[in-house]
Amino acid sequence: MHNWLLPRLKEARVGRRKMRVCVDTECFQAGVPLLDEMRRAVTSSAKTVVVLTPDYLESGWTSFQYTLQRSMDIQQRQYRLIPLLLKPCDLPPDVSSLVCLDFTGDEAANLQFQRLVKAIGGASGPSKPRVALKDKLPRLPFPGYWLLLMLVAVIVLLILVVPGILHGREPTPTATATATSSPTATPAPPSRPIVFASKRDGNAEIYSVRADGTGLMRLTKREKTDAQALWAPDGSRIAFISEREGTPELYVMDRDGQGVKRLTFTPGGDKWYAWSPDSRKLVVERKLASGEGRDFYVVEVDGSGQRALPQTADIQWNANWSSDSTRILFVGRGTDDPELYTTDAQGQNPTQLTDNSYWEQLPTWSPDGRLIAFVTERSGWRMYAMQSDGSKEYQLGAGINPSVYAVWSPLGDRIALVGQSDGQDDVFVMNADGSGQIQLTQGSHNDRFPTWSPDGSQIAFESDRSGLSQIYVISSTGGGEAICVSDGEGYAPSWAR
Repeated sequence: MHNWLLPRLKEARVGRRKMRVCVDTECFQAGVPLLDEMRRAVTSSAKTVVVLTPDYLESGWTSFQYTLQRSMDIQQRQYRLIPLLLKPCDLPPDVSSLVCLDFTGDEAANLQFQRLVKAIGGASGPSKPRVALKDKLPRLPFPGYWLLLMLVAVIVLLILVVPGILHGREPTPTATATATSSPTATPAPPSRPIVFASKRDGNAEIYSVRADGTGLMRLTKREKTDAQALWAPDGSRIAFISEREGTPELYVMDRDGQGVKRLTFTPGGDKWYAWSPDSRKLVVERKLASGEGRDFYVVEVDGSGQRALPQTADIQWNANWSSDSTRILFVGRGTDDPELYTTDAQGQNPTQLTDNSYWEQLPTWSPDGRLIAFVTERSGWRMYAMQSDGSKEYQLGAGINPSVYAVWSPLGDRIALVGQSDGQDDVFVMNADGSGQIQLTQGSHNDRFPTWSPDGSQIAFESDRSGLSQIYVISSTGGGEAICVSDGEGYAPSWAR
């Protein structure tokens, strides 16, 4: 179909204009639910061409598309559905009742194509005499006509207007044909854009952009700083730190920038936070009002249940959640060097994981909860990993001087980190056991803040290679060039899992 029928449809003319063709592989928006795009294509097209093959009829999509099309033309009086038989197969009763264009024979293909164009564009001969509307309607006593017309108007509004409102999109201009190929795989989940901070409009605000650089959107519009944006793991919300009401506080908003809600009210302001993997709560690092020291508290995503965690050490920072959202990992320091600890979500039952004369910091829990990666001062600043109980330590990224957190891939099988091997910050990727090290970026510039795409195939990062800090995307396997997607200044990208 793609090699013969589709090109000919695109070149065919209806009147003086070329036919406009909507086909899923070209016109469906990436990341949008497949059912939504199918509904949009059918509702915005004059005709729907269903290409019938045995694989398609067995896929389960036939019934959905036919039902959707019939909902748009209840009595099939506009003949909007055109079945096209590409390979011999047994047609279901609903489809076999319609005249089907048979493309199974090569010698008949050209003739059938002319019939298809005619069915899409209408007859080319003399038009039929127009029949007055009153002669088409059944003979009903007054006010029967008006009741019938009102009923039809309500049905049309329900079909055409309500779905657009529910899905938040405006009606699409009418197309002349819809070609539908058979889906062969489970629809992919909606893709989530990259969020980042930028000062392009005067002060730091939160923006989002797709991985291909399209769809740039400003999400916050305030005169005060909005930064440190992080997606909730389930993609439902975006958290960020804002100074819009004085001190830096934690806020959440919907993915389109609406529904902004302030979560914290702390005299000293908030400095750091982390989402729980279940996206229900956040742990926040609070700067004490006295300016001396920091502590933690937990807040629910709706702003309720705010509670300070008991102090395990004099100063605490770098909190992260376990994969089951029940324990918190952090750095604590008393009179000795900083060590790694865990505690439950209520701040009880603390456990000390490390005990040595070196600084330990920047710990992160793997997605499956089995491992913890952290930066340590031993052997010079290096990245290490260990079991979640503090046992079996091993080094990651030999020869790399790490400068930020290790970032686990969505499956936990790989780690991205930033370090200096030749004088500037570069992004590295390696397996969770430290093997298979790849240097993704290099050059006389700084590349920082890596974040994984939801499927683990790409990494977004911040780079000053153009002389301006911008957001780039690169393959996580090291192939290909990095592509700038921020179209201007950008800092600290975040990509939801």
